[in-house]
Amino acid sequence: RGKGERLARARQALGAAGPEPLEVESVEQFMQRVLGIDIHRCPHCGAGRLVLVAILPSQRGPPGAIR
Repeated sequence: RGKGERLARARQALGAAGPEPLEVESVEQFMQRVLGIDIHRCPHCGAGRLVLVAILPSQRGPPGAIR
């Protein structure tokens, strides 16, 4: 409790700068930076763009359910 305040006082006493704010990047940016993958590019042909058309409901049901 009070860790942030104590850290700020310690930094001030030592003349140290505070931590730089974290940059939040999107999943798309992360995948491009780390893996070099454009998640919107078609994995089959590599030329087209993937577009979300619909989200299909799960077809799974409880065990033993009659379909």
